[in-house]
Parts: sequence; C-alpha cells; structure tokens
Amino acid sequence: MPSRRLFLASLLSLPATGALLLPPGRAAASLPPAIDARYDVRVAGMTVADLALTISPEGNRARSTFVMRSRGLAALMSDAFTRFEALSRIAPDGTGEPAAFEAYHYKRDRTREISIRYGEGGALERVELVNQGRDKKSEVPSALQAGTVDPLTAFLRLRAWLPDAARGRAPATRVIPVFEGRKRFDLEATWLRTERGKGAGLPPHHELKVRLVALFGFDRGDDLVSFPDEPQGRWLRVLVQADRRLLPLVVETVNDRRPARVTLTEDCRAGERCPALVQ
Repeated sequence: MPSRRLFLASLLSLPATGALLLPPGRAAASLPPAIDARYDVRVAGMTVADLALTISPEGNRARSTFVMRSRGLAALMSDAFTRFEALSRIAPDGTGEPAAFEAYHYKRDRTREISIRYGEGGALERVELVNQGRDKKSEVPSALQAGTVDPLTAFLRLRAWLPDAARGRAPATRVIPVFEGRKRFDLEATWLRTERGKGAGLPPHHELKVRLVALFGFDRGDDLVSFPDEPQGRWLRVLVQADRRLLPLVVETVNDRRPARVTLTEDCRAGERCPALVQ
C-alpha cells in the first residue's frame, strides 16, 4: 500500500530471550527517546489512512510499533489494517541491531503474517510467512536477505545517524538494507539542511530526501519506489524535528503524479497518551 511505504521511507512494530541482552560488563547504550505519535495520510488531497508510531525503550532494547488503518473511502473499499512490531537490541555504540520482527496485514479478501528472528549481532536466523493460514517460503533470495534489518530497526538506525550527519560528523547519505519477509529494498536517506526557524508553523527541523530502491518483490508500476536502473528515482521530502527525539513531522512525495503526504497530528508524549489504533 502506498501510504505504508510512504511512512516507512521516513523512518522508515515479542518475546525476549537472553541472547538479546548486552554481554556482562559492557556499558548500557544510549537508548532512543520514547515516541508515541499519530499521523494523517492524504493522497490527492483525500484522507486515506491513520498511522501510529511508538518507540518504547526497555533496558538495553527498544520496542517499536507501526500501525496503519485505512480511513474514509479507502476503508470502505478494502478495510486495510497493518501492524509491525520490532524488538531491537541497542549496541554500546548506539546502533540498533534487529532481534525480532512481526508483521500482520489484513484486507477483506486476505490476511498475511510475517515473523523474523535474528541472532547475535543481528544475523538473520529464521523467516516465517503465513498467507491465508498457509505456511509459505519467502521468495527473496538468501543472498539478498543477508545483512539486512527490519523496517523499524532501519528507522532507529536513521535516528542514530541523523544528528551526526547534520553536524558533518557522518556522511550526508545513509543507505540501509531492509528486508520485511516478502520484499527487499534499500532505504536511502540524504540530509539536506537544518531549518532553525519556525517557518510554516513548524518547529526547528531537519530536511531529508529519501527513496526506496526496489531490489526484490516489487513491480514496475508500484507507487513510491525507485529501481536501480532509474538514476533520478522517486524521492520523498521528509521533515524531522531537530531535537533529541527526532520526531517525524512531514513526509511527502516530490513531483509525483498523485501527491501524497503524511502529517503529524498528535504528539502523544507531549500530553496524555493517545488511544491505540486497533483493527
């Protein structure tokens, strides 16, 4: 779904075992600040979905969730619902390492579940897919699965990279290999500038350009993805609050035939917690 890809591109949600803990004697890492936020998704000016993003630090780990629920005409047509949940181990250098990932996709005519488990150092150990109640093997080649992270751990890695990129202490462009069970893509993000003023009603923020480079599981007609043989590609403009929380504010398409925009509507950590998005 375009709205799901649109938001994950900016972030771009279990049972824990002892393998997810830091080895004894190593210092605890700096955990990512908590986030609990809600977003509105509009395509061609029409609201099509609500999104929820949460990040909850837990010891030396972070639990992240991403929920999308269709709204309006889109809900009448498909009643789509997606939930991602990830558990990420935070290494002493602050880098997010994947530990576990679960995904649930629902439409009126089908359901799909994905479960991925990772071992020490974030190495992929097990991928399980269930489509309409039937087990299915991932079609993504093993060579493309190796060295990847789940979409929500990718978001944590972007948050860890962005402050250093803005200060010139890290490369301005970061590419993260992402695998979510059925599809494989590179999340490419480039820091462009930091706006210190509060223009357009926004707080100080970082501006990035982001794209998803499709490597497996996508069709040429899919929205919001670029292919390796497309030098220009399809880019997204992403605004992220320029403070320690690095809260995504806006994600929007650039020069797209069907303009799409994700906008922050509620920062639930600033006040009372927001109701959960449920199916």
